[in-house]
Amino acid sequence: MGREDDLKNANIYKSFFDLFPDPVVQFSADFKLLKINKAFCDYLGFQEHELLKKSLVHLLDKDDISELKNILKEFKQKKIDREIILHLTHKSGTQQISVFKIKNIQNNQPTPNSFVGFIIHYKHKNLDNSILEGIDNNFTQSEKVVEELERVKNLFKGAQKLAGIGYFDVDMITHTDWWSDELYDILLMDPKNTDPSLEKILEFVHPDDKANFKERINRCIQNEDNANIEYRCLRTDNSIVYLREQIEIFRDSSGKPIRMIGIVQDISMQKINQQALKESEEKYRTLVESATDGIAIVQQGIMQYVNPELLKFSDYTNEELVGKPFINFIAPEEKQKVINIHKERMMGDTKVYNYETRLCLKENKLIDIEVTSTLLKYKGNNAALVFIRDISEKKKAEEQLALMRFGIDHSQIGIYMADENGVITYVNDYACKSLGYSAEELIKLKLEKIDPNYNSKSRIKRRYNNTTRSSWTIETWHKRKDGTEFPVEITINYIEFNKKLFTISFLKNITDRQKAQEALKQQNTEYQLLNEKYLRQNQELIQSLDHIKSINTELKEAKIRAEESDRLKSAFIANMSHEIRTPMNGIIGFSNMYTKPDLNAEKRDYYAKIVIDSCNRLLRIVNDVLDISRIETGQVQVKSEEVNVNDLIMELFVFYKSNTEHHRVSFYPYKALKDEDSIIFTDKTKLFQIMNNLLSNAFKFTESGHIKYGYELKDNELIFYVKDTGIGIPSDQKKFIFQPFRQADMGFTRQYGGTGLGLAISKKLVELLGGNIWFESEEAKGSVFYFTMPYNQLKISGNLTPLKKQGKEKSGTKLKILIAEDEEVNYLFLEEILLKFNSRIYHAKDGKEAVDIFKKNPDIQIILMDIKMPVMDGYKALKIIKKISPETIVIAQTAYAMTEDRKKALSAGCDDYIAKPINKDELVLLFIKYADKLVKK
Repeated sequence: MGREDDLKNANIYKSFFDLFPDPVVQFSADFKLLKINKAFCDYLGFQEHELLKKSLVHLLDKDDISELKNILKEFKQKKIDREIILHLTHKSGTQQISVFKIKNIQNNQPTPNSFVGFIIHYKHKNLDNSILEGIDNNFTQSEKVVEELERVKNLFKGAQKLAGIGYFDVDMITHTDWWSDELYDILLMDPKNTDPSLEKILEFVHPDDKANFKERINRCIQNEDNANIEYRCLRTDNSIVYLREQIEIFRDSSGKPIRMIGIVQDISMQKINQQALKESEEKYRTLVESATDGIAIVQQGIMQYVNPELLKFSDYTNEELVGKPFINFIAPEEKQKVINIHKERMMGDTKVYNYETRLCLKENKLIDIEVTSTLLKYKGNNAALVFIRDISEKKKAEEQLALMRFGIDHSQIGIYMADENGVITYVNDYACKSLGYSAEELIKLKLEKIDPNYNSKSRIKRRYNNTTRSSWTIETWHKRKDGTEFPVEITINYIEFNKKLFTISFLKNITDRQKAQEALKQQNTEYQLLNEKYLRQNQELIQSLDHIKSINTELKEAKIRAEESDRLKSAFIANMSHEIRTPMNGIIGFSNMYTKPDLNAEKRDYYAKIVIDSCNRLLRIVNDVLDISRIETGQVQVKSEEVNVNDLIMELFVFYKSNTEHHRVSFYPYKALKDEDSIIFTDKTKLFQIMNNLLSNAFKFTESGHIKYGYELKDNELIFYVKDTGIGIPSDQKKFIFQPFRQADMGFTRQYGGTGLGLAISKKLVELLGGNIWFESEEAKGSVFYFTMPYNQLKISGNLTPLKKQGKEKSGTKLKILIAEDEEVNYLFLEEILLKFNSRIYHAKDGKEAVDIFKKNPDIQIILMDIKMPVMDGYKALKIIKKISPETIVIAQTAYAMTEDRKKALSAGCDDYIAKPINKDELVLLFIKYADKLVKK
């Protein structure tokens, strides 16, 4: 064949490629689109130049890309044809589900360098034949043209073989016919023994299709109309093949037909699939139409189909249901639940939903229904297949049964049933409580376990086996689970159920009755004992005299202790005079020296430090005296809050570490628990004060060696300790160590300083926090002070759990809080404090914004309202909000802390008041107070 023939065939191949009735695409191993026909462009709604800029990856789902890659890997191993279902994306964004046949094109290469894909199931569209016009017949005779011809020819041959397509060419001037090899294969004809012609095809056309076939061919030739024909052929082996034939006529300038080109495609498999699909649809429609449950298809909330059973029990017509929103027929109180379920379904949730709801019938009648919903594809999109069952009668029966069961279970008479073998088959709640068992433990238990007389030869067993089955009542004893016995009166009845004999026993606990009888018997005995009682009273009078003498002795001892106390207080006053004067001397003396005009900067700083240290010492003395006074008069209150013990240990370490820099003392902390496990609820300030007092004493009385402190966990208690290698405590002073003012009596004041109140205060505080304090000491070797604290990790109150404990949990009460604060820094400080209340926090920067936020969120429970704000002040905002919701809690916050300001805020309608600068602990306590009230509501 010469080059002119090759070029002629290239034009033919290109024409046939573009005329394929099905979409065809050639692509490379890296999914680049190399060639596409017009049917492929029409199928996806793109122009050819738009598609050639894209990769096949842009048109496919991720899952399809992965599967297609695996198939292409197989092509490297062997030459095979494969089919795959792809989800191609139309230009409009919708997905086209397609069956895609793939064939590799090797072009004499060891591995495939391109592939051709043919879509065999698609929506057929009319083809535009304009591609045939303007084909350039003046190709150059270059080698590139020959190579392109060979590539196009291979592509075309691969595509037509893959799709089961043959073609023919008829020269209507010379009456020369030509068939492709594939057409011979489709008709099962031998090319060597068959002359190609239209008449030859007509011989094999099915008799029922011949007239239509001839008429369409003639109309195509005479009326300038292209033909698209589907018909059946009887092949040489007498099998029937379904064919689709597309014919195009080429004419000269006068309109005379000069050439006929046709494409013949084997569509037998498509016809078989269509028939199978039709039969399948008819089978499933029959099942749905005859189902005993109501069935509906719901898409985008609209009922697209309902079966006769749903129409039957709902009493609606098909027109009244189809095309209407499914939710319109659901009871109002159930609508949101159903909306939520079908919202998840439309998002592609594939699990089966089963729930109960209520269906609205005509005249506002409601019936109970059970709904089972599953996902299906309906007309290419997600829909819900809904099975509906009327359970109204079942509900009524269940309610009646539940009412009867409730009456039996909550009866104040014990009831139990046993079979003829004495095995318990049913018990009510009162019988369980009386016998100390759970229902699960009693069922399957034998009567002999609760009735000790059941296995004996007594009348009870004889009556159990009585064939008259009459009811009778007896008094006997029953045994509880713990082994104790109690008297009962039981009434026994027989009942036959499912041809089996059972006994039903009604049990009364007659313990009180027997006690009353016993009380009557004991009454005479009590009278006899009355005289003995009078004799005992005389004896008690004698003992009372002895008791009075004992009290007198205690009074004398109390007097001695009081005198001792007075002596100690006098010593304390003398000590306090010394202790107060010492820092005062430092303050007054160095303050005067500080004013000297010739004082240099170094001495000025030194004098200032002495004055500050003296002030701090004086403040500690005053605080100790005030603390012991408040403790003694019961004015100290415990504030429970979240305390991270590990953090407290490290705060103390940082606080005292500087002391070790000027002493020959090593300082060691110890933490027994991980940070997340060291959180307890106690009064942090008082716990810090206790540890501070003990560490202060340790440093005061230890000149060298070491000081160790920390805690351990034992028996659900934290045991804190402070251990030093100091002077220790003399044996004769140990019993006084926790008494106030004792240091003055011990003579330590002059040498070591201090009020002698630290240990007394620590002991009182430990006891207030629910712990105990003790010590071990050896003179000249050191001391160890211990105290305990409950390892309490409970919540602060109500359902409010500190943020550190909540983690990612979403359960519990969630407060909605509005902070009206125009200063951003102040807001961030308040937000940090209030986050621990598991709260949702809103922020308003002025009064008007606070009102607007509240109107949009009327379920806000607490408002922290700044009084002075721009645009609208807090009082105006308060008035509007209280008018909308008087129940909303409003707490005023202001920098004005005078009494009249507090009164003004409360009289304006505020529920409470807090002054700036805001104390964190005061704010937390205030929110706990109102949060508890909200939780109780």
